Amino acid sequence: MRRWTTLVPPAHAAARAAPASRTARLEWDGPPAADEAALTVHVWAPVGSAKSEARRQPIVDRYIAAVDRHGVISTGHAALESPEGIDISLYPGVEIDRSPDDFTRLLRATRENDVPGMFQPDYPTESKAWCPSTVQVRIRNYDPLRLRRFWDVYRQDTTYNLTHRNCSSSVSRALEAALEGASARVWGSVGGWRPFLRVITTPELWVAAQLHKRAATMAWTPGLTLDYARALSMLADPRPSGWVRMARLAVRRMMQSRRQWREEARHVSAAQDAQHGVASGAVRD
Repeated sequence: MRRWTTLVPPAHAAARAAPASRTARLEWDGPPAADEAALTVHVWAPVGSAKSEARRQPIVDRYIAAVDRHGVISTGHAALESPEGIDISLYPGVEIDRSPDDFTRLLRATRENDVPGMFQPDYPTESKAWCPSTVQVRIRNYDPLRLRRFWDVYRQDTTYNLTHRNCSSSVSRALEAALEGASARVWGSVGGWRPFLRVITTPELWVAAQLHKRAATMAWTPGLTLDYARALSMLADPRPSGWVRMARLAVRRMMQSRRQWREEARHVSAAQDAQHGVASGAVRD
């Protein structure tokens, strides 16, 4: 399992920054717009991908699997899509028995549970054959070259293992490769300790670390991958924190009020000058 590292790369990583269009600003107000080029993580939740109505178990079906009324287990799915045409979606090449007895056996990350796998061609083909993804996480600040290098190596092995090498672990590893150096691309132009302090005080950094630790001790699932992608997206595409947003709003309102006050003062002064001129004229007459 790949060791998780923070998104604070060495200083020379800034030299390999993404195109300037992705680094023109330090913060964004929200996720990429629908027409904006972005890396997309697709997640099919276990409940949403079950063949029949699932028995609701909030924590279990959110992070592990959903069980329908016939006892069939659905683990959900995860895939990654980039504007450059890279699509990472690992499927078992043969149908896996999802009955409770066999599913427990398949959860062991051992070689006897390895099966031939296959990569889906692209998201449109996959969604048409199955169903659209339940949730999407879109990230604008990523490195397509790092992602391409990862994909060129990773795709050489099509082995599928429900616990050790599955769709979710594939997407999570690809996401780490694509976002390596993301903080340098955002904060590279800012000197001093600000970049380090900004990243280290971002709650999502610690959330991502805990999610990676949980996945390393258990297994990557679509639910964990979804939360991991959301946390990393906040590091790659920083958003103003609540207090910063409120402070900016307060400053903006204060500046607007000052402009309004100055404008009102000018009107009052002009009116007083006019009245004074009239009065002076009357005295001269």
